[in-house]
Amino acid sequence: MYKTSIEIPTGTTLEEIKMRKKIANKYSSTFALTHYFTEILELAKEIRRTPPKKDNENQKRFSEIIVLEYEKEEFGKVKLTVGVLRGSKQHIQYCITAIE
Repeated sequence: MYKTSIEIPTGTTLEEIKMRKKIANKYSSTFALTHYFTEILELAKEIRRTPPKKDNENQKRFSEIIVLEYEKEEFGKVKLTVGVLRGSKQHIQYCITAIE
């Protein structure tokens, strides 16, 4: 496992909280993906299924968008968005987002 070169503040002062939030906003989704992806896939609950957005070029190849959420106690909520490919019906990870 890699160690970060950034010293993450652990205190409770307003300045340390702001610094920690700024760092978490940059890497929290990546952290969720790299550390909890298998767990998220296995345990996430389906929230909704929607058609792809008509004006979104990235979603054109999908027939359906599925949104799943998983609550990780020591991390928080993680949202996983999956696209269902037209024709083959293959499920493709579209987006993973850490929600604070």
